[in-house]
Amino acid sequence: MRSLHIRAGMLATAFCAAAFAQTTAEAPAYAIHYEQAFKTGQKFTVKVRDTLRYASKTQLPDGQVAPSDSLRRLVLDGELRVDDVDEKGRVTAASVTIGNFTQQKTAGASQIADALPSELLAPGTPVALHWKDGKVAFESKDDGSLGDEAAAALRQLFPPLPESSADNDAIYGVSDKRQVGDTWPVNVQALAATRDVPQGLDPDHTDGKVTFKAVRTIGGTACAQLEATLSSKNVPMEGTEAKESAVTATFSADLPLDKGKTVVSTHLDAKVHAVTEQKPNGMGTIRRTLDIETIHDVSWLPK
Repeated sequence: MRSLHIRAGMLATAFCAAAFAQTTAEAPAYAIHYEQAFKTGQKFTVKVRDTLRYASKTQLPDGQVAPSDSLRRLVLDGELRVDDVDEKGRVTAASVTIGNFTQQKTAGASQIADALPSELLAPGTPVALHWKDGKVAFESKDDGSLGDEAAAALRQLFPPLPESSADNDAIYGVSDKRQVGDTWPVNVQALAATRDVPQGLDPDHTDGKVTFKAVRTIGGTACAQLEATLSSKNVPMEGTEAKESAVTATFSADLPLDKGKTVVSTHLDAKVHAVTEQKPNGMGTIRRTLDIETIHDVSWLPK
């Protein structure tokens, strides 16, 4: 009986030691790199989804309400080749072969499921992209012409290179290695200073946090899954003074842990809410409420 108690005690001690070792084991830490250096000749399978929801409501002095909403969705699938990069490794020229490029538009956001997509460019269309001097230009390699609607849609999906000195590492990154579950603040001073934020966010009214969500594999490459959340109040509205205004955004990215590899997988969901009031000629108050949501998903998977 004594030996049974001794063995049971030894077993319990072993279990406790194992549990202690598990809880005290150092979790792996990783360097976080938002910015990636591309190389000429790299090829990617590209998928881009962009949705814009717009809703407004105007309340007239007599109490009548005039609502308005719309929705536009762009879908692009294709094969992309990097033709040139700048000194930072950013893509400045690329060739895209269209696989699918469509647009859905409706004057009623609830009717988007019934709106048939219209083709912007036919499958197989070769498109050249060039980024220079804060602008981006597109042309068909077949005849040089794309049409205004297709060009405008491409400009929405492939915006100009950021002109600000504050890159994503300066805004969302962190200098030391981090573990899954760690959080750190967004550098709102750097974010507010960039010209790429049209509202010119006031850092005194802006908060943001980055969370290291997980490590997962994207396109065969181990990536850090990061999520940044932002909120800002008292956002200036162009041409009018808002009674209330706010911006909220969630920016997610899968970033290669190996800095020598390039994968692009990002998700952005940004919402703008504003209320304005006007009193034209002293005839009462016109109150307008505006809500805009942009959802942008991008993946460039290396071939």
